[in-house]
Amino acid sequence: MEIEYLKENWESSNAALERGSQSRKNIDPRQKTTLQRLASRYRRMAIVSAVSLCWVMPLYFRLSEENPDTPLFYPLVMVAFFLIAAGMDYWLCRGIQSIDCATMSVETVLKKVYFYRKRHIQFIFILMPIALLIVYLMLAMFNFEKYALLGAACGFMVGLAFGLKILFDFMRDYKQVLN
Repeated sequence: MEIEYLKENWESSNAALERGSQSRKNIDPRQKTTLQRLASRYRRMAIVSAVSLCWVMPLYFRLSEENPDTPLFYPLVMVAFFLIAAGMDYWLCRGIQSIDCATMSVETVLKKVYFYRKRHIQFIFILMPIALLIVYLMLAMFNFEKYALLGAACGFMVGLAFGLKILFDFMRDYKQVLN
């Protein structure tokens, strides 16, 4: 009776292994894990921030032609913002890349994911006042004219929509890792 039971279990486990090997053949090796997707999102954001540095000084020189009183402080704040954002995103990218699910315990992986998620949100709260200062300085450069205010309001709405979409994408990936 016991030998019969062992034979049945052995055969069912062989069948399960064969089914598993068949399903592994259907896995696309180019498909990224959620952690890889998070790291590539952070890498892209760091690149966008670094590339954005290229237009700060030409913008300043263009605007200072129209208004020679424009202080150099304005573009320096923008440069600081983009450098800080690029640094933060690069740091988050490297941190997410350092998570190795194969060698780390589940507890360690979860602690690291929670840590980087928390830092992501903290970085948003660090960068937000600088971004608002930049908008204020740009409006001041145009003497808070009606069309400047209207442009800033439209830019705020579009930026908020894109920013929230990107934030929700990040948080969705974090949620997938944590589940």
